[in-house]
Amino acid sequence: MKNKKLLLWIALVVMAIIPVYAQQYDSEKDFQIDWDTKVEGGVIITKYIGAKKEVRIPPSIQNNPVTGIGNRAFYNNSNLTRVIIPNSVSRIEDGIHDAYTDYGAFGGCDSLTSVTIGNGVINIGSYAFYGCKSLTGITIPNSVTSIGYGAFAGCARLTSVTIGNSVTNIGGYAFNDCKSLTSITIPDSVTSIGGEAFAGCAGLTSVTIGKSVISIKGVAFANCTGLTSITIPDSVKIIEDGHYFNGYVLGAFGGCTSLTSVTIGNGVTSIGSYAFNDCKSLTSITIPNSVTSIGGGAFSGCYNLTSVTFQGKITSFDSWSPPFPGDLRAKYYAADGGPGTYTRFAGGEVWKKQPIIFPTGFVGTWKRDNSNNTLTFKSTTFKASNADSTYILRSLSGDSYTFYGDISNWSSTITIKLVKGNLVISGDNDDDEDNWNGTWKKIN
Repeated sequence: MKNKKLLLWIALVVMAIIPVYAQQYDSEKDFQIDWDTKVEGGVIITKYIGAKKEVRIPPSIQNNPVTGIGNRAFYNNSNLTRVIIPNSVSRIEDGIHDAYTDYGAFGGCDSLTSVTIGNGVINIGSYAFYGCKSLTGITIPNSVTSIGYGAFAGCARLTSVTIGNSVTNIGGYAFNDCKSLTSITIPDSVTSIGGEAFAGCAGLTSVTIGKSVISIKGVAFANCTGLTSITIPDSVKIIEDGHYFNGYVLGAFGGCTSLTSVTIGNGVTSIGSYAFNDCKSLTSITIPNSVTSIGGGAFSGCYNLTSVTFQGKITSFDSWSPPFPGDLRAKYYAADGGPGTYTRFAGGEVWKKQPIIFPTGFVGTWKRDNSNNTLTFKSTTFKASNADSTYILRSLSGDSYTFYGDISNWSSTITIKLVKGNLVISGDNDDDEDNWNGTWKKIN
């Protein structure tokens, strides 16, 4: 008898709690609706007018399913600490960017610490959670296929992000400046990583890029100063060109100052401009044979880079902005000479290829600096400008010598002489001789 009374009492308590809970979190009167706009047969919440800190969005209002959350529904609600989005919702609408601010559905909710995204959500719109500075973790369910531009940008305390395995596109700026984020795994469903998507995530130390990613946009991981290694999978075809970001030109991994290890997959055909610029801890890099194009400044500012290995042949390169620091002109050498490893002389900015073998066995370097061209000469004289650069003798056929380096203004005459087994380069006046003095050594 006592047990029956206890069970009856528990049932009465539960029945009393459920309506209170439902009324507290699901009250329809706390939401404004756009009755004129339908999303997949349901209504869009345009404004939350309640005062609760914890909000459970109702799955239906006046018997109409709630399928969308408008771009300013909770915008700048500093009182909100927790929100639960029901499975009925399929879209968190795109926000609005104007000259003054960025508007998103939950943008600027700086007290929001917990978000539960329902399993029916397909699209997380632009700026949806922009600037939610107290948000510490987010799980993006498997129903989501797209993360919009700036969706979680500026979530400074975000430490944990789980991306569902249906997401195909991570929009530009999506997680920009999430400084507390330490690791990210991009699932195999993703095909594109947007520009600036993870830029400024200074705490990021681990990045796993999924095996279906085809392109990495410019500045995608720029200024991730805690990142020490990155592996770009074979699926990636293009690391796209960089652009201005926070007052500087940066590429996809530009400004990753702790990066010491980079593995570029065998599917990459193009390394965009400034892709790895200012990666000051990088000491070596291997360019796979799939790569045919390297953009200007791709490794500029990598002042500790002392070894570059080309496994294939570069056929396209920027003629105005060298891809490597100092006087490294390995791109020109590879364009004609194919695979090889280039190393920098200790304490200098002159580079040479090792080894180089020619039919008659001559090899050497001397300094020069200018724009990029190819010089082929016959007989013992040729003209060139009076700056400095590095040249490698690429081929020798009869009396035709081919050099690669920096030549645009033809102003002075340089004489090539074979002296006691050495190829000596001299100018036609004192200034030229100072600029061009160098020796080509014979290889036995």
